[in-house]
Amino acid sequence: MDLEGKKELMMLHMGLFKKFNTLVYERDSELNIYPGQPQFLLLIKKFPGITQKELADKNKTKPSSITGMIQRLEKLGYVERISDKEDKRIMRVYLTESGWKLANQCERFMQDLLVRLYHDFTEEEMEQHKNILLKMYNNIKK
Repeated sequence: MDLEGKKELMMLHMGLFKKFNTLVYERDSELNIYPGQPQFLLLIKKFPGITQKELADKNKTKPSSITGMIQRLEKLGYVERISDKEDKRIMRVYLTESGWKLANQCERFMQDLLVRLYHDFTEEEMEQHKNILLKMYNNIKK
């Protein structure tokens, strides 16, 4: 494929990611949350009592970024921090009842979006798509 064909592929990728991000941003605005917060809610849902350090590790984020995000979610009433029973220096993060509801809404939205995105893909095409994306990711990482 020539350079123009590669540019066209890149523009298609950029358009897809822009549309994806727009849909996610619109959902976040409707739910009155910031981009990035749903992924934290889903991690806390999956790992109730997770520490802020573990959240940072799993999300590949700086611990200082986690602190601000948790504080905002706590202020909105979606999470609560509770001292560890064994070591009071460790704060564990849990979803509140409204946090569970919001996390479930975010999870349903993501599932619906993935169904839309891949609705007519075969298993083979999905595997090929995954391999292509991994190859592109590794190429750009070099």
